[in-house]
Amino acid sequence: MKPYPLGIDNPYIVKGVFGTSRWAIYRREDFQKIATFPNQFVAYECRRAIIEHEQSAWNQWLKKILFD
Repeated sequence: MKPYPLGIDNPYIVKGVFGTSRWAIYRREDFQKIATFPNQFVAYECRRAIIEHEQSAWNQWLKKILFD
């Protein structure tokens, strides 16, 4: 998987929750809400952590397939 430095083609969207001061992470493909957060910074940091976790899991799986 590639990193998403500018959020282009990012599989997760961070948007403000309408009518509140909270922020939420949604899946881009089906717009399913994953979680809500008290502010935008926490939401973006969580999205970054989710992407990094998925990338590390993908890399471990790929190494296992190729080198084992």
